[in-house]
Amino acid sequence: MRPIRFAAFILALPVLAQAPAGLPGRYQLVRCPDLDAGIDLVVEGLPFFQKPLAQQRLHAVNPAYKRVVLEQKAGSVAIQFDGRRAVEVPLKGGLAWTREDGEAFWVTAEADGNHVLQTYKAKDGERTNEFVLTPNGDLLLKVTVRSHKLTNVLKYQMVYRRQV
Repeated sequence: MRPIRFAAFILALPVLAQAPAGLPGRYQLVRCPDLDAGIDLVVEGLPFFQKPLAQQRLHAVNPAYKRVVLEQKAGSVAIQFDGRRAVEVPLKGGLAWTREDGEAFWVTAEADGNHVLQTYKAKDGERTNEFVLTPNGDLLLKVTVRSHKLTNVLKYQMVYRRQV
């Protein structure tokens, strides 16, 4: 019986060597939707005088980040976009955080294997970033933006490739 287990282990080595290294890492943007078109659809039902302000706000909080760095530590997750200051959030509770432009948020995070859910709550709404590691090792970022000021929800996905 021992030789069979050893043979199974040896046969599995190539598969194990090809498995993704896990969620933490550095990623580069490879696919992004047309965010302008998505934002235009979301503000479509707003009154004429509110549209420009809503579009400006949605563009400000939804840039197509070129690089993402994820780190998982004991009890927290740190996420950095485009070289900005990383947001390290405890997995229990949350964190009061102020963005570079002075806007304040309550940020929470959950992590489960190859999945991280990060939520930013502001006075006028919230944005969730759902990070999922795909079987081929790419990072899928699913974004959802909700606001009581909008009649529609903005949803889109971006794909990032691991940098070595």
